[in-house]
Amino acid sequence: MSKGEFLFSSSSFSSCLYFTGIYQLGGIAHHSAAVVGGSVFLWGGQRPDLPIVHDSPQKRNFLSTIDRLEFRTGRWSSHVTRGTLPPLGAIGYFCTTRNNDIFFFGGTCGDGLCFHNDINSFNSLAYEWSNIIPTSDAVMKRVEGGMVCMESMGTEYLFMIGGAGSTPTTYQSQYQYIQLVTGAIRTNEQNLLNLSTRQWIIPTISGQCCPPIGSFAMEKITNNKAVMFGGSVARDDGRSDILVNTVYTCQMESDTTIVSYLITVWDVFIAWINHVWTLIHVHTGIACNLKNVFK
Repeated sequence: MSKGEFLFSSSSFSSCLYFTGIYQLGGIAHHSAAVVGGSVFLWGGQRPDLPIVHDSPQKRNFLSTIDRLEFRTGRWSSHVTRGTLPPLGAIGYFCTTRNNDIFFFGGTCGDGLCFHNDINSFNSLAYEWSNIIPTSDAVMKRVEGGMVCMESMGTEYLFMIGGAGSTPTTYQSQYQYIQLVTGAIRTNEQNLLNLSTRQWIIPTISGQCCPPIGSFAMEKITNNKAVMFGGSVARDDGRSDILVNTVYTCQMESDTTIVSYLITVWDVFIAWINHVWTLIHVHTGIACNLKNVFK
């Protein structure tokens, strides 16, 4: 290998593109960056060279690579993937991890109001795609929502919430659906996928459910609980959005029930007064461990 050339491969199954100098990642938006081990994996997203068509050989070829940032070296590398065909919903997809697998749900291909609800997994060791659930009418097709992996009674599930997409085939009575000026439908619909049986479940919701929402941050804090923060909701006139700073917790009580709670500013203040937060001083400010707030 010549000086200035960099190659990284984590297994005999991966294929890394050779390049001279340091690989430069271009501009990207509406994507997720999954962390597995000591690396960040980045696939898809809205990029200048992504073909804005539903499907084409050029698009499939473009989406058959994944970018990886290795923390140890601080360098990006681009890898060719194998297995089943990569998803078409490359923009605004939901994303989460479990062990060495990265799961992708939904997204849009960028071709008008064309949304997806298929689920695909990517193995970060083998660089291999597997289609878990094909696109169907079982749940709403959408983008810009949240997804985490949860566990109940020894069984693992993918939990999806919120987002915006196409008009659903079936409106679930416990959820809300709001039409946006773009023609898309925003929702607070929640879904579970049993990873063992690959069966969709529409859970029963108790507590205080969030409104139809998208573009929020979501993070798992225990095996059966996640926290979601911020996002976009519709104004009262329905013609524009407002950005919010609300915090909700979503807890899986059983394989059919999700309990949701709104965490108020007062809850956080009381937690601080009682010295629940762990404060760690860093050079740029203070980092707060919020796990105890959401117990």
